Amino acid sequence: MRKLKRFFSREEGMAMATVVMMTGVLTILSIVLIDQVTSETTRAGTAVKNDAVYQAAEAGINDYVAKLTEDPQFYDHYVAKGESTRLGSNGATVAHSTSTTPSVWPAGLRWSYASKDWWFAGAGNAAGNSTSLRGYAYNLMISPPSEALGTSYVDIVSTGCKVVDQNATPLQCDSKLAKRAIEIRVRRSTPADFQYMIDYDPTKYDPVCYGSTLYGKVYSTHDICFNPSGESYGDLMAEDTVSGISGSRLHSPARIYDRTHPDIGTVIRNHPITFASLGDPSLDLKRSAALNSPSTDFEDSSANAWRINFSSNGNFQVWKCVFPSGSPDPASSQPYCGPDVTLTSATTLPRSNGSTISTVSVTGNPEAFPTGGGTIYIGPSSSRTDTVTYQSRSGNTLNQVACPSTCGSSTRLHGAGEKVSMISTGITTWSVPYFNGPIPSNGAIYTGQDTIISWPTSITGYSSTSHDGSPSSMVNGRLTVATAGDMIIGGDVHYASEAATDGIGGPDDDVLGLIAKGNIWLPKYAPTNLWWRAATMSITGIWSDYNCTNRGAYRGNSSTMTFVGTSAFTNPSGCMQYGSGSSSSGYNIDGVSRIADDASAGAAVPSYAQYDALKFLFPPWFPVINGMETTVLFHEVAPDTMPTAVPAG
Repeated sequence: MRKLKRFFSREEGMAMATVVMMTGVLTILSIVLIDQVTSETTRAGTAVKNDAVYQAAEAGINDYVAKLTEDPQFYDHYVAKGESTRLGSNGATVAHSTSTTPSVWPAGLRWSYASKDWWFAGAGNAAGNSTSLRGYAYNLMISPPSEALGTSYVDIVSTGCKVVDQNATPLQCDSKLAKRAIEIRVRRSTPADFQYMIDYDPTKYDPVCYGSTLYGKVYSTHDICFNPSGESYGDLMAEDTVSGISGSRLHSPARIYDRTHPDIGTVIRNHPITFASLGDPSLDLKRSAALNSPSTDFEDSSANAWRINFSSNGNFQVWKCVFPSGSPDPASSQPYCGPDVTLTSATTLPRSNGSTISTVSVTGNPEAFPTGGGTIYIGPSSSRTDTVTYQSRSGNTLNQVACPSTCGSSTRLHGAGEKVSMISTGITTWSVPYFNGPIPSNGAIYTGQDTIISWPTSITGYSSTSHDGSPSSMVNGRLTVATAGDMIIGGDVHYASEAATDGIGGPDDDVLGLIAKGNIWLPKYAPTNLWWRAATMSITGIWSDYNCTNRGAYRGNSSTMTFVGTSAFTNPSGCMQYGSGSSSSGYNIDGVSRIADDASAGAAVPSYAQYDALKFLFPPWFPVINGMETTVLFHEVAPDTMPTAVPAG
């Protein structure tokens, strides 16, 4: 028994057992700690990568919004880098560009996507996108504003991913790391969002005082005033004051924003909106037009003006116009835009002895030939062109035609189809029309001289007919014309997408922007009943009836001028009628209607004024107003999210 007690009381080896046991515990703790640290490191690394994926998606959003700053309709002109392959409603497919130049997209064509098949990791220089994502990439999907969907914003879905090999072509996403996607809905603002945008110098001009009904928003860098008969359905925004309107004449939900009402800064963050802050949009248009093939940059110092017509098939035509002598204002006198007139049949001209022949018939459009007689040039026949006079013109018939000098002592035979011209060369070196082709996909047309849009009479083979039977240009596409000179509205302008009866309704597929460095004129020869549609901007000049400003002829009690669109200008002294009664100048003011084309006042506007093309479309290359962009939505979405496709229409 004593031996057993001594055995159990012995402590030899206990220290060793304790060491072994503690070593085991520490080993287990070390393993757990290492595993915990490794897991945390892995989770942290994954979080960093997930965050980088999100940042890649944000980079796609930022790059695309930057492009919309330069061109509010970028989506209608190009397929962006990293954008999924577009499937056009006409069956065409266009993938993103693998070069520094973005892929061109046919303006107005609707599209959808099949999958997120292209990814872009940034170029890191001005030739491409502004980012270099270094192992990450983004995909873009875009849905444009749509009347069919009831959306006035651009819907952008950008998806980020980690790529397997950043040097591969095409890039492939790493399936081990989840993608992340962001959706943003954004709308840019341009001067075309305002029925009137006026940036004037109050030391030179008084403010515009409206005596009619306004249907859209109005902005002024100084004052806005109303006469007792004036009404407004749109918001009135002035940096100084809005006066002369209140109560029932300011139709709800329209509001006044100025110094004494709710601050204008609540609706325009970066105010005032000066034309200087917008830059010179005509320069962007000039550069873009020059890039088209063939070029749509028309500049020629020998031209007095350019005449532009739009055809319902999506083409446009340009004529080089000159004056037979001198250089009068193309807003005062119609220039000669031929030679597009020829002899209808073989014609024998009389000797140069005072003899005449009673009539000569011509084919084409001789509206520039004075009806009271003049001098023309027929030829060439055997390399000779004859100088001919006529006493009067009745339609396409020239009366009492003589050949006072060039025919000499013998008669001169000219064959059918020979040119009949008003310019002394007789044989012009340019084509007629000077250009005839489709509206360019980037929507940019530029002229270096005064520009006449449309014509008061039908241009044979090119003019369309409006619902009231008048000859008209018919815009089928989306474009902006800019000129270094004056913009002259020579005749009716309609959109091909208009409903046949009154122009209201239709799919709103077409838009025309007009930007003039100088004035925007309704010329002396404009139709007595003029109807035209566009978003307009005069950078330094006046927006006016030429007869009114220059105290010319009265167009008559039955004269009418209907303008559907928007106006931006710096000289507010334009007018439609000066004086009263038959001794006045310009259009009958009671027949003048100016209607906004942006539905900004909504259903409150009377049905006859509910035009809304500018609600869904921007005139290409119109300047963007920074500080007025609207972000409708910004949120993270599931990685497989795709924006709603706009139905073909």
